Amino acid sequence: MLATDESVAQVERILQSETLHSSQALKRLLKFLADKALSGEADQLKEYTIGLDVFDKPAEYDPRKDATVRLHVSRLRQKLADYYRTEGQNDPVFVSLPKGHFKLIWEAKPVALEPPRDEPPLSPAPTKRKFSATSLALTVALLCSLLVILFLVLQLRKSSTTVAIENPNWTPELQALWQSFTDNGRSMLVVYSDPIFVAFPGPNGIAAYFRERSLRTWADAARLPEIQALQRALGGPPMEPNFYYVSRGEVQGTFLLGKLFGSRQMQVSLGRLSQLSWEQLSDNNVVLMGTPDRLNE
Repeated sequence: MLATDESVAQVERILQSETLHSSQALKRLLKFLADKALSGEADQLKEYTIGLDVFDKPAEYDPRKDATVRLHVSRLRQKLADYYRTEGQNDPVFVSLPKGHFKLIWEAKPVALEPPRDEPPLSPAPTKRKFSATSLALTVALLCSLLVILFLVLQLRKSSTTVAIENPNWTPELQALWQSFTDNGRSMLVVYSDPIFVAFPGPNGIAAYFRERSLRTWADAARLPEIQALQRALGGPPMEPNFYYVSRGEVQGTFLLGKLFGSRQMQVSLGRLSQLSWEQLSDNNVVLMGTPDRLNE
């Protein structure tokens, strides 16, 4: 557990951030959960108590019928992730809210590690060639993914402004499968998964990227022995989160969905799984593209 002063200071940074600037409800919730965690009362917190103390619910409030607390806790968890991807990426302390709990967790940001003194330094020339080749390949792959996504967005926007044409692939079976999506008048949001990559900045602005499938949140990065070993091997550079990778299968699936629904004159847009909010789930027909392990996070 971090020192109380450091924990309080980090919560105050988040409360004053642009990420939470327009949400007084989330500010109250974060302050309440922080106070309870620092006082040792977080383990006894109940949804009913939060509803009364934070959202001014009446005594007859029933959490089974009113999801206000669950929705705001989920939004706060997403806002914390957004904060650390943007203005809080250089903060010394991570604050997270694990799923299924109301207890905030403070963790010190991983620091650059020095190579062990009893090991000889890595050879500069081979390391540089290997590092540059790997970085270049990953950078090219990421750029290609982004270009494909941009192309898909332009194609979907174009299809939404054209007159619908008869699609020979739109069979009665497809109509029965997608009828609840096509007939309710709501726009469609296709969400693709963007797993976390660990970025290690290198010389000349070139970075190396590492993906560990067991990594679920950025706060877990410092605890994975594989990432710690790679950081030592690269000379102890700082770590940064990266969310700009999309698999080829998800790109193909997204393109085919756009092609399928383009002829239906539907409003189709794209979104990233790491930025999906409860409001988007409520306002759109949502199709999730990704592997089961990513969609269950």
